[in-house]
Amino acid sequence: YVFHLNDTDQTKLRIIDTPGFGDTRGIEQDHKNMQHILEYINNLTHLNAICFLLKPNASRLNIFFQSCLTQLFSLFGTNALNNIIFCFTSARSTFYTPGDTAPLLKKMLTSLSIGNVPFSKKNVFCFDSESFRYLVARQNNIRFDSNEKQEYEMSWKTSVSESKRLIDYMHKDVTVYRIDNSLQSMKHAQFTILGMVRPILETMRNILRNLLLKKFYPSEASIELHPKVLDHPITVCLLCKGDVKKIGNFLFAIDISHKMKKKCRTCSCSLNRHITLEYLLEYTFVRSAPTHNEREILAQLLRASAEFSYFLIHIARASEDDLFLSGLLQMIKHEANLANNQNMNDMNSELVAALNELQVGYVNRMNEIKSNKELNNLSFIYKRINDISEYPIIQSNAEIVCNNYVSDIDIINRNPFYVRTFWYDYITSVGLDSRQRVSQFTIANNVNPATNIYCLKNLLKLVLINTNLSIVPDIKNFQNLNSLIIQSDNGCIGQHLPAEFGQLTSLTNLELTDIKNLENLPNEIEALIQLQSLTLKKIPNLNKIPDDSIGKLTNLNELNLIDLPNLSNVPSTMNNFQSLQRLVISNLNINSLRLDNLARLMTISIGSNSLLQTIQLTNMLQFSSIDIQKNTELLTLKLQNVSMTNSLTVYANTKLTSIVMDNVSGLQVISITNSEQLKKISIENADRLYSLSLNSLANFESISIHNAPLLSTVSIQYSPLLQTILFNNTSSMQTLDLSGCQLTTFPESILTIKSLVTLVLTTNRLSALPLTLSTDLPNLLFLNLVNNKFQGAIFQPPLIYLRELYLSNNSFTSLDGIGSYQSLQRFELDFNQISSIPTEIMQLSPMLQSLQARFNQLTTIPYSMTNMRSLTSFFADKNNISSSERLYLINAFQQSLVKLYI
Repeated sequence: YVFHLNDTDQTKLRIIDTPGFGDTRGIEQDHKNMQHILEYINNLTHLNAICFLLKPNASRLNIFFQSCLTQLFSLFGTNALNNIIFCFTSARSTFYTPGDTAPLLKKMLTSLSIGNVPFSKKNVFCFDSESFRYLVARQNNIRFDSNEKQEYEMSWKTSVSESKRLIDYMHKDVTVYRIDNSLQSMKHAQFTILGMVRPILETMRNILRNLLLKKFYPSEASIELHPKVLDHPITVCLLCKGDVKKIGNFLFAIDISHKMKKKCRTCSCSLNRHITLEYLLEYTFVRSAPTHNEREILAQLLRASAEFSYFLIHIARASEDDLFLSGLLQMIKHEANLANNQNMNDMNSELVAALNELQVGYVNRMNEIKSNKELNNLSFIYKRINDISEYPIIQSNAEIVCNNYVSDIDIINRNPFYVRTFWYDYITSVGLDSRQRVSQFTIANNVNPATNIYCLKNLLKLVLINTNLSIVPDIKNFQNLNSLIIQSDNGCIGQHLPAEFGQLTSLTNLELTDIKNLENLPNEIEALIQLQSLTLKKIPNLNKIPDDSIGKLTNLNELNLIDLPNLSNVPSTMNNFQSLQRLVISNLNINSLRLDNLARLMTISIGSNSLLQTIQLTNMLQFSSIDIQKNTELLTLKLQNVSMTNSLTVYANTKLTSIVMDNVSGLQVISITNSEQLKKISIENADRLYSLSLNSLANFESISIHNAPLLSTVSIQYSPLLQTILFNNTSSMQTLDLSGCQLTTFPESILTIKSLVTLVLTTNRLSALPLTLSTDLPNLLFLNLVNNKFQGAIFQPPLIYLRELYLSNNSFTSLDGIGSYQSLQRFELDFNQISSIPTEIMQLSPMLQSLQARFNQLTTIPYSMTNMRSLTSFFADKNNISSSERLYLINAFQQSLVKLYI
């Protein structure tokens, strides 16, 4: 959990929550939890504090707590003692003190052999959560009396004070404890050795095979191990017989994965007869002798096995069982079962004898080293670990062997599907360079590619679409790779990418899409400093992007975080992305977004973030467009100092209540639609804004625009609660549309817009216009008042400058005074109650070009209108004109230039 502590220095508090002690499943589960905690900590780089949460007034401490401290500091050493903090919860009942727990804890700490564990006011903190529950209760309208309220307020203040003291203590008084992966500790050595048990045993068995081949078959030959790394562990049964395969006169049993769910679903054998494998072994018979001195290696491995086992049992006390000996015995039993089926030339019985000899040697070595005091020296154990790790035959247990292929073409030919040798983006194919090396490889809808792909060391671009290729440490072979695109892994990629991913130092483009199980990115991505484009999309379990590591990718110019529903924080180090130009944040689990000083960011899209409540974008000097859509919990949008932004689009943010824009001098177009809870918009200093569109804002009440000298068009449609309209220094505004806002009175502020040319007020409830409209708006040429509540005679004084007037769907009864509308060119008044057209309309003859008066109550039309010299079309159908009168009018207008529709 990451918490931002302040906005000035961007300090963050990262809390790693762990299982508690005293698990209801018993002490064995406590041990498992502790082991998991230690393994997790071993992968961290540093810790600021180690906090233990306790209850005050405990009558006794959990029996596992002492063991926990001992194990923890067997990994850290005593240097971390000063980083311990004790936090007491539910402390209101003990007046914010540790209560009776304090003497018990001091006594236990004194009894430990790990050193002087500090316990004083300085590193002890007491809190209570009742005030928080009180706030929740108040939110749910539960009432409290004044005394209860006072107590809870005091509890809140005390807990806040203690929290601040805790943060200050960690921030200022505690020295950061650095976790060095090369740190020599019991636990670190234990974890390392446990990971070496199977590689050592399998290597010794295969050396014995090769020694037997040399003994019985003098011609040069050997068996090579080829570990096949799995993206997730599998379970195999030690008792069930699988398929048998013969390689170089030895029989091999092929491991078959068993399905597990509380019990084995593949066989009926007990759970303790099953083991977990992280990689499978494949074997190849080659006509060449091993290149290493295998007898010497075998002797060193045998010696190290005994030393490691002794260390695990007697020094680290990590296990009561001898893991190396039990592994040897299992191998002997395994080979004996194969030997029972062997033919004359099969060598498994000889291998059983050799393994038995190895077991005797191992036991003898164990007896010898009991008196070896060096094993108590941790430095000696680490030297042995390093020595054994240097053997190439041990190293190869974690790598794919690539030296078996004669060329890149040979590698791609091993795939179980056809590969074209002319490259296409979305078809399985390769591109070859001038030396016939594979430089581009696309695998599309071929789900089982060979892992030898990782041997294509000259690859520049790799595209995997709907494939089952897991990401293994051998990805480090792609030293020249500049583009990696993975789309749909069918669940084949595990929860974590290997650390070797960070060795793709030539990578400029990385796209991971539809990755089922991935939970985080490795810290090692910090090495991908050439990366320019990063897309993480449709990764449902991704919950962590390492802040410090991704903050080092300063060459990023495009970042897409899309459909990551478990990602609760965007990287706090994004301010480092000074080359970033395009940013998409969609369907994340974030609740706030603050971006500042991204100097080159040009476009940003923020959409479908269902928990996002606050967006604040400040000091973005190159913004060209902002797109904010479908953030259903968004409440506040603040834009400040985004001086070059051209367009802002806000759509379907249903709970958005406030938009504040300040110094958006470059903003040219704003569009806000379907934000049902938006109530207020304030825009200041929008020097280049020329278009504003607001549509379907059901609760919108107020629009305030100050200093937008280029603003030309404003459209506010279907906002029925609109009350306040303020325009100041909007001297270029020409078009204003307030359709569907349920206005009952004409907004007086409109009269201040002297530059207004077009005014649209359709679908409101207006019944009158200001008498000064024509003089206050001398440039008004187009007025649309369709579907309002006007009635009686046409407006007086006349609107003498109007060129187009639309009055349909009202209740006008008279056109008296129409002759004074001397500039009118187009006039529509369908669906009114006009019973006659006065002859003074002839005064409009020089200007009027189109007249519509359908669906009124006309009984005739002045015959003189045939002489209106500019009128080209006259719609008068759907009135009360008789048939005979209609025929007469048709004949009369046939000789005229006026086209009559009657």
